[in-house]
Amino acid sequence: MGRTYQHLNCVNIAPTTYELSARGRIFDGLFERANDHSDRDEFDESERLCHLLLDYPDLGDFHKAGCHRIISLGEDNFLWHAQQAVELYENLFTVRPGGSYSGKVPPTQAELDAQQTLLNLAKKCLAQASKDHNDLQVDYKFLHHAFKQKHWRKPTREELIVAHHLRHNKQQVDFVVTFEDRYVECLQPSMEDGDDEDEGSQNAVNDEDDDKLDSDGGDPLPELNYDFDLPTPEASSQPEPSSSQPRPAAVTSRKGKAS
Repeated sequence: MGRTYQHLNCVNIAPTTYELSARGRIFDGLFERANDHSDRDEFDESERLCHLLLDYPDLGDFHKAGCHRIISLGEDNFLWHAQQAVELYENLFTVRPGGSYSGKVPPTQAELDAQQTLLNLAKKCLAQASKDHNDLQVDYKFLHHAFKQKHWRKPTREELIVAHHLRHNKQQVDFVVTFEDRYVECLQPSMEDGDDEDEGSQNAVNDEDDDKLDSDGGDPLPELNYDFDLPTPEASSQPEPSSSQPRPAAVTSRKGKAS
C-alpha cells in the first residue's frame, strides 16, 4: 500500500526576530523554493531541497519545522517528520538548548498568529501521518502473516529491502507508462494530419504525372486484356500422369483446337 500525498497550501510567514544574516536569507530563499515546488505538487524537488536544508547544522527552527512538515507529506519516515514539525512549531519562541530563538527580542503578535497557523497545519499533517502509519502497519502485518503461511519463515532483511525498492520502482514505472500513453495521445492527431498531407501530396504528384503523359501527344498505351487461357506447362516441368488417371484433354485456344 502506497501513501498518497496530503496536499496543504504552504504558509511561509518567517519570523523577523532571528536569521537575518546573509546565510539566514539564503536558507529562507531555499525554503521559499521548496514551498513553491510543494504547492505545484512537485514533491520530489521539494523534498530534495528540504533534505538539503536539514543537513545544515545552523538551520533555524522555523525552517527546520517547515522542512519536516513538507517531508511529512511524503512516504519515507513521514510520522517522525510530522512529530518533529509539531514539536518545533510549539517551541518556536521558547528558549531552549539547541534552539535558534535567543529570547532577546519578544515575538510580535503577527509572528504569534503565524506560529499558531503553522502549528495547526503541522497537527493536521501529524494526524494524517498517524492514520497512514496505522494503516500501513495493518497491511504489513497481513502481508507478513501471508508470507509466513506460504514460506513457513519470516522474510529476510534482503527480501524486505528488495520489496521496498520494488514499491518505489513500481511508482516510477507507472508514471513512465502513463506519461508515454499521454505522449502518444498528444502526438496522434498531428501524426494523422501528417499522413493525410503526405497522401494528398502524393496523389497530387501522381495526377501531375498522368497529365504530363496525356499531353505528350504520343500513342496511348494499349489496353491489356486479362481474359485469356493459361499456357500449358512444358512436359519437363509437369509429371507424367499415371495409368490409372485419365490424361487431360488438349487445351483449346480462342482460334481453334490445339494440334
